[in-house]
Amino acid sequence: MCDLRGMAGKLRSGGAQSVVASIACWALILACAGQSRAQGQTAPQLQGVYAHVDLEFAINEYFRQNGGVTPAPCPPPGTPDLHAYLQNIYTGLLKNTAVAGLALGAHWCLIGTTGDGVNDWSYTDEAFAAAAAANKNVQLLITPGVDSPSWLFLVGQSCDPVIKAESPNPEYQYCDWVTFKTLPESVQHHDSMTLPLPFSPIYAGRWKAFLEELKSQYAGNSLYSSAFVSISVAEPVSVSPEMILPTTANNSKFKDKPMLPVDTGWEYLVDTIFPSTLPGSPGQYYGIWGQAFIDAWEHVFVDYESNFSGLTLILTPDDGKNMPELQYGTGNPTTLLGTDCSLDTVEGPLSCGTKAIVLTDFVAAQGPNQKAAMVGGFTASSEPKTGDIGLPAIKALTLIPISPQSPRFLGGAQFDYAVSTDDEKTTQKEGCKRKGCNVNLTPPQAAYNVLANFFSGTIAAGNYGTSSPPPYAALNFLNIDYRDILYANDHPCMEDLITQASRDLLATAGKAQFQPSTPESCWLQ
Repeated sequence: MCDLRGMAGKLRSGGAQSVVASIACWALILACAGQSRAQGQTAPQLQGVYAHVDLEFAINEYFRQNGGVTPAPCPPPGTPDLHAYLQNIYTGLLKNTAVAGLALGAHWCLIGTTGDGVNDWSYTDEAFAAAAAANKNVQLLITPGVDSPSWLFLVGQSCDPVIKAESPNPEYQYCDWVTFKTLPESVQHHDSMTLPLPFSPIYAGRWKAFLEELKSQYAGNSLYSSAFVSISVAEPVSVSPEMILPTTANNSKFKDKPMLPVDTGWEYLVDTIFPSTLPGSPGQYYGIWGQAFIDAWEHVFVDYESNFSGLTLILTPDDGKNMPELQYGTGNPTTLLGTDCSLDTVEGPLSCGTKAIVLTDFVAAQGPNQKAAMVGGFTASSEPKTGDIGLPAIKALTLIPISPQSPRFLGGAQFDYAVSTDDEKTTQKEGCKRKGCNVNLTPPQAAYNVLANFFSGTIAAGNYGTSSPPPYAALNFLNIDYRDILYANDHPCMEDLITQASRDLLATAGKAQFQPSTPESCWLQ
């Protein structure tokens, strides 16, 4: 019998291990985990190029294009014209033969906006219906955190008094949320500045109940189940399904105490929620505050595995940053594959270590689902070296040899910005090979640069101007902004590039023979 938790514990304790030893332990973990989920593979495989549609963004685009007033965050059910607009987008995306389906992003409050336990599935239903009709599939990327429905903050208690006092306060042991003045990724649309605590029982319970409703709506509905391929694992998050929390390093600030370092505030909150049973003694996580976040993630993994079967569960760790720099144990943790946090020794060693442990526990979690990880904000300048989690760590996971009965760990990424908009700055941010460059790139040139970074280390690297020796990573999926797919529909140069990326993803996953090709001149700078 496999002792998954015991093996995961060995990975996180003691000094640094060699890459070879770590791979051997990871292989055993994956093989054991696979024994429990191999029977659950009934949904379609997560494979290929997906059109990423952020529903709130697309809704706001509708109002912008039609001269209307942008609705309040988490808009109510739309007008027939708005739904027709969205359906037209889905039709345009799904007719592209290089597109495997939709990566559908939605804020929890868009679905659960009508009240506690009452959901409106109209926006997501039409996307599933379109994908099912086209014989394609849907990734669901639903964000809770600050995008939770407003009614959630009426049934809990504020933790703001703990922040105001700048001290743990056992009187607020059952508080549930805290208010911020600034949050990470401030350029993104946020529905609220109020963040439910990852360890709030009210938050966890309501989210679990929502997952059960979601399961009935899509996994248990014959109209949509054939299209349902994956769901992002989320709850201990803030502004997206990515593993990002407000921290001191990402310049987040509390509303009531903007000068208080956010990491220090997290320590006060953890010691408040988990006090000692002995008067005057340290709390449960005192000195190891980061373990509270690790445990919260482990509970979430159980919720997803118990709710879903035959899907792919996606964890989005991104890089090694954006978790509180909180101590979580003695000595240095063993990081993913022995070296995966080596670049974060100054800026975020504890943040990276926390994410590496969470990723370890995710792989080890037993259940009837496939496992995958992706980078949610991938660009041409994303770190290509091992040492800051990111795509290099995900590629390393796909290299692990496992038993035939165990599904291989899947890997992928998502474009951070569209490359085909009128805003040249986003094209440069996405497509520049180094951060801060000032080069005029066409959409195909920018996308090609991103793909060159994405496919490095795979058998397809040569098709994008790089070379990689074996063993080759086995990437499976890539999410591209829907505007870039619509642009490709009318621009053959871009369409050829996306078609090649789709073909190369099949080759990297071992589902088709690799076809060497020469880059088209319109892709190159």
